[in-house]
Amino acid sequence: MKVYIGPYTKKKIIRVRIDDYDVWSLDYTLALIITPALKYYRKYHHGSPHMKEFFDEKTGKTLPGLHKKWDEIIDKMVWSFEAILRDDDLEQKNHKKYTERIEEGLRLFAEYFRALWD
Repeated sequence: MKVYIGPYTKKKIIRVRIDDYDVWSLDYTLALIITPALKYYRKYHHGSPHMKEFFDEKTGKTLPGLHKKWDEIIDKMVWSFEAILRDDDLEQKNHKKYTERIEEGLRLFAEYFRALWD
């Protein structure tokens, strides 16, 4: 796989080449890209998405704890993609619990996918 995403300009240049071996284990291939991207986002993001449990509808203000909760959610996503890269779930003593933890991070990734912008 080779990806080039040029600077964000009006005439943005994007080139993506996918090879046969990239899709053999596509989950692993995507985890190779998503993991460092999420880590970078976690380190440098400037805000958090709207979450109902951290919003006071009466005052229209965000309640304390939102940014910490968002960081925790990102950490769960990162852990799941790192676990996919380790590819060691069958070696885990509590395979079911380990797999459930992976699934939780992937579910959060899907749920908040559209919130991964800054």
